Amino acid sequence: VNQLVKSIKNLIQYYMYFDKDLAIERHLRIFPIIIVNDKALQTPLMAEIFNDRFKELLSDIHKPNYQIYSLTLIHISELERLELTLASKKASIWDILASHYKNEIIPPFYNTVNKYFGRLNYPDRVMKRFEKLIEDYQPKKTPNKT
Repeated sequence: VNQLVKSIKNLIQYYMYFDKDLAIERHLRIFPIIIVNDKALQTPLMAEIFNDRFKELLSDIHKPNYQIYSLTLIHISELERLELTLASKKASIWDILASHYKNEIIPPFYNTVNKYFGRLNYPDRVMKRFEKLIEDYQPKKTPNKT
């Protein structure tokens, strides 16, 4: 979060070094994202915790001509799910991100992906394999000896 805030501050202060055509005086939308590889960071309210810290660190930034959205945590698997859709231009990443911020509390990003593309459906053979694995690794009940 600290690195992201520093990057945003650098972008605002030194925008001319990033892109000489970037019109910082015009309305600019900034979508802060942290890509994660830990499923635990996808749990509900985790994004809210990170966003609270993000807002705290951004509190000293004057924002006259740009809008900084809430922080989004995206698991790498969600990007993989979006890859073909984005590559085929069936949806814009900006539309998907903008729709993500419509709630008062920031939902896990997989909720937004599910709204756009439906729940991830695994093939029957995969589900049968998971069911078998779960069955095989269930603790065995021992009979009561009296």
